[in-house]
Amino acid sequence: MSSNSVYFLFHFRKVHHLPASLDPLSVLVLLHSLSMKYFQENMVLHIVLTLAFFSLVRTSVSSSVISDFHALIALKQGFEYSNLAIRTWNAPNPYLVCSWSGIKCFRGRVSSLNISNLALSGYVSPDITRLDKLMELSIDGNNFTGEIKIENMTHLRFLNISNNQFVGNLDWNYSSLANLQVLDAYNNNFSGHLPIGLLSLKNLKYLELGGNYFHGRIPASYGNLVGLEYLSLAGNDLRGKLPRELGNLTNLKEIYLGYYNVYEGGIPGEYGKLVNLVHMDLSICELEGSIPAELGNLKSLDTLYLHITGSQGKSRRN
Repeated sequence: MSSNSVYFLFHFRKVHHLPASLDPLSVLVLLHSLSMKYFQENMVLHIVLTLAFFSLVRTSVSSSVISDFHALIALKQGFEYSNLAIRTWNAPNPYLVCSWSGIKCFRGRVSSLNISNLALSGYVSPDITRLDKLMELSIDGNNFTGEIKIENMTHLRFLNISNNQFVGNLDWNYSSLANLQVLDAYNNNFSGHLPIGLLSLKNLKYLELGGNYFHGRIPASYGNLVGLEYLSLAGNDLRGKLPRELGNLTNLKEIYLGYYNVYEGGIPGEYGKLVNLVHMDLSICELEGSIPAELGNLKSLDTLYLHITGSQGKSRRN
């Protein structure tokens, strides 16, 4: 027996007040018996704690699913519909919510709601914000009216509310939509100034606000939305000069600013910095002056619409 083993057995005898006459083999048998008892006692404790943990998790998930269920039922009550798909949104079993039409779940919670193009009308209840794990929301292509406010959805990445009849402004609390990447509000009846709160959306890649009644100037601060790959403000009642700061949006691939907006002056030369641009549409918006030579730097550009404006001349391509 090694010296370390002898020392351990001596120390074990002393701690447990064992007689010195007890031989090492007996000490080892006693040690084994005590270790098994400790293991069994702690195994029981481990099992009890594990069962309690999973019971708590199951209760939490169940209550969350029930919350999603009640939010969807409240949402349905605001709809006017004849589409059979929405009729699957029905009681009595809230735990079947993930099987409803247009619903997808992730880890037991509603993560996607897609009711696009179902000929729905009515209004969108504020209860929609109770779907706090939602990552994708598509309610486009219906005939919803009234105001809508999407807030407090920190997981939301994709939002499409286009082609409805929503009114009001878009002055939402965008800081509570921190992960939003796509915002499509095309072809509604939104009005007021273009929302400044959008600047808090650091992950925003796609912004479509065209086909509404926004008025005033394009905020120069929109040039700080540097992650944008798509920007459309076309078809509103915008005025003033095109902000040269939009030239900072070097990730842009498509930009649409024309169609019934009425601008002053011409195309800023800074737009020649939009080196990733593939499509630029500045049609029907009363721009004046010559086409800046800097647009010749746009090597990726394959479509440029400037028809029925006051701009003259041709862009020079190197």
